Amino acid sequence: MNEAELLYRENVRLASFFAGRFVHRVPPQYREDVFAEAQLGLWKACTRFDPRKGRFSTFAARYILNEICGFISYLGKAETTVSIEAEITGGDSLVLGDLLGYEQDFSAVEVRNALKDADEVFRLYFGGLTQDQIADRIKCSQAHVSRRIKKARARLAAQLRG
Repeated sequence: MNEAELLYRENVRLASFFAGRFVHRVPPQYREDVFAEAQLGLWKACTRFDPRKGRFSTFAARYILNEICGFISYLGKAETTVSIEAEITGGDSLVLGDLLGYEQDFSAVEVRNALKDADEVFRLYFGGLTQDQIADRIKCSQAHVSRRIKKARARLAAQLRG
């Protein structure tokens, strides 16, 4: 057994500790993935650790946290689609559309027409750019981009509701 494998086996509980701190932030179907990402971060730390630079646990914590936070960030950016007809309660017949107050689904054409008048920042955001990339492109701060996206979402929602 080489040195990296030995470090991994001795510190696998460290990965579980950090994963346990973040597991509540993800949907239940991704909880095992948080633990897997933590273990991946631990393995990366094991293969890159230099004992002359300090304690392993301190070094590994950065790698583990980076992997977990990167995964959670990826989940937040992943595109999800929810039907307006999706049930939101177990036994009742209450659906998402009832909660939101929508009486109809919106077609792609309706959304596209509403987006024609939308802010350039909003279109870039829905085009797949991150807020940082948009800020670089239009020469402003990320916080300013975030505020413009929030306002554009509100306007779009008002347009779609009628």
